[in-house]
Amino acid sequence: MSKSKKMTVIIAKLSLTEDLFSNDIPEMLEEIVVCLKKPSQKYDYTYKNKNYTWGLSPGQEKFFNGKKYILGRLIRTTQEVIKEYDFETDTEVKSIAPKYLQTMLHYVFDKETELIAFEYKSNLSIKSMCKAFAMLCMINGEGIGQLDIFPKKRDNDLIKTIRSLERISRVKFTLIPSNPDYSPYFKRLDQELKKTKYLKSEIEFSGKNLKFEDTIIEEGTYKVISGQGEANYYGYDSEQKAKSFSSKNYIEKTTFDILDQGQDIYQAIIETIQNKSDLNE
Repeated sequence: MSKSKKMTVIIAKLSLTEDLFSNDIPEMLEEIVVCLKKPSQKYDYTYKNKNYTWGLSPGQEKFFNGKKYILGRLIRTTQEVIKEYDFETDTEVKSIAPKYLQTMLHYVFDKETELIAFEYKSNLSIKSMCKAFAMLCMINGEGIGQLDIFPKKRDNDLIKTIRSLERISRVKFTLIPSNPDYSPYFKRLDQELKKTKYLKSEIEFSGKNLKFEDTIIEEGTYKVISGQGEANYYGYDSEQKAKSFSSKNYIEKTTFDILDQGQDIYQAIIETIQNKSDLNE
């Protein structure tokens, strides 16, 4: 009898920001597919005096319900000191495993919606996972340039928390412009972001009585929810107590049971990404 296990998945939005307003976005997205299928470069970094290496397994192209996806694994290794026992000398011996497998995450990339579904594990921050995947795409692909990956948020929970404030005093956004034709909903805000000519913009609103509904703050919030940035909110509750919270605390996670088999893992992740409606639909 096959065993089952719990798996948690997050959905993130991939945005090409180097030549965002050019007409080469479809070609650049196809280049991402190419580099995921045949990755050749790895990404090394040091954190707290410890060396790590990020890499990608060769991606596989699969069709599911008539739609094409890229399936693969995001891998992190490190140099790990392992204690061994030498019976002859009756001593403990330290040896180094240079490519100790620390983390391996399954992912599914949907080029059509520009969404990535990542397997989530608590021993790795979502920020570092998204950063590593973006970096590996950039160093393995030709002409991709800068790209950013932000996780989608739990829209109902985030908006409910915002509306629980008696008054909003300040909102600080970190936003990236949408890829062309991604969603007409963000057209007004994207036009303003385009004028800055920045790959990523920080926008802050402050005042005594900021409004959420039917304002650029609402539009920016939905942009964050769709996976195109982050936001920090500040205000006061009904008892006039100061409150603050970040959109990073509202990342959408889906947990389900899967059979402990590779194919079942990918199918479950694909079904998750298909079930998540997008703002441009």
